[in-house]
Parts: sequence; structure tokens; C-alpha cells
Amino acid sequence: MATTDYGLKVSRPGYSIESTDERELAFTSERNVLKVKVQGATTVNGVSSTSIAHGLAYLPAFVVYGEITAGSDIFYAANPAEWYAEVDTTNLVITVSSGAGIKDFYYYIFIDAGS
Repeated sequence: MATTDYGLKVSRPGYSIESTDERELAFTSERNVLKVKVQGATTVNGVSSTSIAHGLAYLPAFVVYGEITAGSDIFYAANPAEWYAEVDTTNLVITVSSGAGIKDFYYYIFIDAGS
């Protein structure tokens, strides 16, 4: 008789993967996980915006990291006082609303619509 109980499990230290309590697992393929559709780097010069096409027909999850100050090579996840990111069904848009210089950004756009 074939079994349909297959997949990948990783247990947390001190726990068995045989556990039925998912809180003891670090990962299980039985649950949806974020998958990267598009990732990359871009720059924004001064107070302006840049758009990155994602090709999805829904609002995907995303993460953007931007430089603290131009040329610093220190990145953070958000600073609404200086820049912000938003997504629609076509593009991820990164907008620098204050500050000077060329700022570098790294972005990840994830696939799979929420359920």
C-alpha cells in the first residue's frame, strides 16, 4: 500500500521529527513557505522613485532593504521618514521621499497568493 505521508521536516534542537506537534519543528513542507519570484538590487538617485516589474496578477509579499545613508553599505528594512516601498498587481515601487545622493536597495518579491 502506497503512503501519501511524504515531504520534508526539520525538527528544532532537542525534538524528534516524528513529533505531531508542529511547534517542535523548525520547518515542514506540509505548510506554505515564501518562495522568491524576483530578487535584485537597484539604486534611486535623490528624491525619486524606481519601479520593478514582477509579472504577477495579484499583490505579492515583498521585502526591501535600503541604505541608511548613501554610500554607507549599512542596510535596514524600512525608514518611512526617508523612503518607502509599495506594490500593486504590476510593480514594486521604491520611493525616496527625502535625502540626497544615490541610495542602494535590495529587494525580494515572493510568489504565491495568500490563502
